[in-house]
Amino acid sequence: DFYRVYAYACLYAAITPDVDITDMTLSFIETRYPRKLIRHLQEVRHYRITEPWPGIYRVIGDFLPIQILESKKLSNLDNVWLKGLNTDLDIKSTSIILEKSREKGKNAPIQAYLDLFLRANARAIQEAVKMTNRLLTLEEALTEIGLLPKWLEQGREQGREETARKMKVDGLPIDKIITYTGLSVTEIDKL
Repeated sequence: DFYRVYAYACLYAAITPDVDITDMTLSFIETRYPRKLIRHLQEVRHYRITEPWPGIYRVIGDFLPIQILESKKLSNLDNVWLKGLNTDLDIKSTSIILEKSREKGKNAPIQAYLDLFLRANARAIQEAVKMTNRLLTLEEALTEIGLLPKWLEQGREQGREETARKMKVDGLPIDKIITYTGLSVTEIDKL
């Protein structure tokens, strides 16, 4: 897994303009102490591993910044966002993250985080939603934090693009495609 993630980071930096690989950080989140990984990094790669804070290991010796997080050692209060990326999150932590997400609103960084959080913790989120005083459904919770509208809009956009692509293949005039899909000439040309 280490080498796969490392390779993805290198590939991303290589094919993405204006991305400096040293501006990226590889973060590995483990539920327990990653004994085999740390031993491999020290013995094979000759990296030095430090633990500047409980549960946060810094890997020193590569041009690409690397950290390993042992989620069970991270404090709930100080690391609620990092713990949310774990797949075995408890209901209390899930509730805290959902509440803090509502406070943060609908900005882009929180949306990207919540997408990962939801994928990792779907069952815990459903239980946390059931336990709230307001008895929100999962759909209401996702709507309140702005994810459901975002996903619906993405679906509509993909649908418009797919419709335009089919119309273009069928040879319909560009003005008809624009009228039916609302896409611009530039957007249609990219399809």
